[in-house]
Amino acid sequence: MASYYGLAVQVDRFLVGDSFLLKRSVVDKIGVMDIGYRHFFGDIDYGLRAQRAGFKLVCAKGAWLYHEGSGHARDPHTGKKDSRDEIVQLTADAVTRFCQKWDPSLPLERQSAETLDYERLRDLQSADLVEYNPPLVIDPTIVQILE
Repeated sequence: MASYYGLAVQVDRFLVGDSFLLKRSVVDKIGVMDIGYRHFFGDIDYGLRAQRAGFKLVCAKGAWLYHEGSGHARDPHTGKKDSRDEIVQLTADAVTRFCQKWDPSLPLERQSAETLDYERLRDLQSADLVEYNPPLVIDPTIVQILE
């Protein structure tokens, strides 16, 4: 990929992926990803919040991330690979969370990243919409930071 595309970028309508490179100003302005999502739609939510804050989303055409062993489909606590039924349920839960957060009038059936009206969602005016998710505070009594 890199040998073909080099440093080429493409502006994207939505953020989708498992690895991001962001400017510190993005985190300072909108915070971190919403930890209420597990596996699905957290990236879409974060990209919409970034766009609403005035940032552009671009894809590095020459970058590629390889998932060894379906790491994205594992329980974050046990490391056990999610079953097909669990993935279906996680997807349904994520769609429900996304629709409730962004626009409760969105139909829960058949929502996918490709079919959403991003322009309309970016322009939503709602006092209930959470635009900033603060980073987690590290409690030194629980977490040991090694240098």
